Amino acid sequence: HWVCYLIKGTMKEKFGGTQEYICKAGDIWAAQAGALHCTEALEDNELFEFKWPAPMYWRGIIHSWEPR
Repeated sequence: HWVCYLIKGTMKEKFGGTQEYICKAGDIWAAQAGALHCTEALEDNELFEFKWPAPMYWRGIIHSWEPR
């Protein structure tokens, strides 16, 4: 699962191939692990993304707990 908070800028988020949102600074959105989504930066932005369970670090590489 993950939650995003857009600090500054504008982004386009598409969920499930049908729902499309324009996210602006201050917006928060979330999705479940494995959910289909696509992100497009419409201008320079800063974003906090929180994931759980947290990814593992091994030899400098991020490995996700999510099935591939």
